[in-house]
Amino acid sequence: MSRQHVTKGFVRNAIFASVLVGSWVAASHASASEIIRWGSSVVGAGSQATIAAMASVITAKTDLTVLEQVTGGPAENMRLLPREEIDVGQLSSDVAFHGYRGEANYASQGKSDIMGLFTLYPAGLTFMAAKDSGLTNVDQLKGKRIAVGPAGSAGPRIVLAWLKAYGIAEEADLVAIGYNEGADALRSGTVDAAFIVTTGKGPSGFTNKLDLSMDAVPIEWSFDGQGYANLQKNSPEFDVTATIEKGWLKHLDRDIQVPATYSAEYATSRLSEENAYKLVKAVWELREEIKRHVANAKWYASDPARLLQGLAPAVPVHPGAVRFYKEVGVWDPERYTEGVIRK
Repeated sequence: MSRQHVTKGFVRNAIFASVLVGSWVAASHASASEIIRWGSSVVGAGSQATIAAMASVITAKTDLTVLEQVTGGPAENMRLLPREEIDVGQLSSDVAFHGYRGEANYASQGKSDIMGLFTLYPAGLTFMAAKDSGLTNVDQLKGKRIAVGPAGSAGPRIVLAWLKAYGIAEEADLVAIGYNEGADALRSGTVDAAFIVTTGKGPSGFTNKLDLSMDAVPIEWSFDGQGYANLQKNSPEFDVTATIEKGWLKHLDRDIQVPATYSAEYATSRLSEENAYKLVKAVWELREEIKRHVANAKWYASDPARLLQGLAPAVPVHPGAVRFYKEVGVWDPERYTEGVIRK
């Protein structure tokens, strides 16, 4: 069972703690139908802290009552949404894709009427290689020894699908080890490339440490060849990209596009059009308040189009969210479709 949770980090902040208390007081006066339950992730994850902050600020500043509900993450949220145990849930693009279609791990529960709401922040996924190795492009990793991160984790699972599509996986020595262990292996020269992650605010902790401790460059991906075409055809659920920005890494002098996953939020028809509209609008309009509490929110705060950017194109967007995106002029009908609320 998932449970509602308030992290110790917020309690340490006296000002923000009062916001949290206000949220729970407001919730105690709201009927069950008025409460928006937002499934996040495991305690301590960046997405969990971000959602907890957003839920509290929105509850304090609007007429919505939004309660963060700690869960096991995207896989569990995809099961909780159709059971109406949560109203909004954080999903990765592949989980949303399979859950919507009722396939893979969600075949037994059948198709779900999930619809996209908005994106919080991306996680850019690629590799790093020693600068003096001459390795700069993914095609050069054929025949190389690559640390791909811990087996079964979301990021490594996604980037492995990309490596297969680009014909790298079958021709390389893939080593499934922890993130820090992979960074150590690159520094010692026992692997040729190591998995790295960037978030909405810059490099992850282990990535930043690696970047500062040696002269290394990120591996770039091409998007105009057979590899990307293979991915779009055979693994469309993983066709999500993000940008690693110039200056985020020591030897990166321009923006580059890489595979990605996003902390993206989805709902079912249980969330009304009006409440979906109010929720997405509040996430945007309260961005300055929210980003004072969680740095990850800085990513979407610069452009409302970023709220739409990481949603899975194969999954319809909630009509309440579409209303907001049209209002601010960022709706993209070429890439996304508008969902229908089923009574």
